[in-house]
Amino acid sequence: MYSIEFTLLFFGVPLFLFFEGNFIHPSSVLLPILIALILYFRKQKEFKSRELIKLGISKNMWLKQLLAMLLIRVFLLIYVLIFEPQNLFNLPKANPAIWIIMLFFYPIFSAYGQEVVYRKFLFIRYQKFFQKKWLLIFASSITFSFVHIVYFSILSLVLTFFAGIYLAYI
Repeated sequence: MYSIEFTLLFFGVPLFLFFEGNFIHPSSVLLPILIALILYFRKQKEFKSRELIKLGISKNMWLKQLLAMLLIRVFLLIYVLIFEPQNLFNLPKANPAIWIIMLFFYPIFSAYGQEVVYRKFLFIRYQKFFQKKWLLIFASSITFSFVHIVYFSILSLVLTFFAGIYLAYI
């Protein structure tokens, strides 16, 4: 039962979005899924709603994450400057309104939603299916990477796989 559910949720839905790219934008699916998962979590006896806000991350870990994000941003900036200088700041230049909207909504709806789906939900729901922690981490990172097929970028798949390992580990 778990294997069918897992496969449909984490591989079937992304494949549907990949092949039906004109049907619906991938990010518009995340909010209804997030709402359904919040309802799912509320039914779990051992789950406390505040876990959806804190996500079990200490203040010390938040500081480490901010430092890691700063270093990654510097690395990506250097990468773009060297290999794709024509794409540097292309979104704010081409469409500043979309860029500003993304600055506010992406962290709340997309990044947070992905954290809940690919870490919190996956770890709680499938811990009996993937009985070892490293299997849960691998399942989280591979499914997190796989959902990014909707962006048609191998680099996106590779980077999100390693980001998924890191995020699931912490």
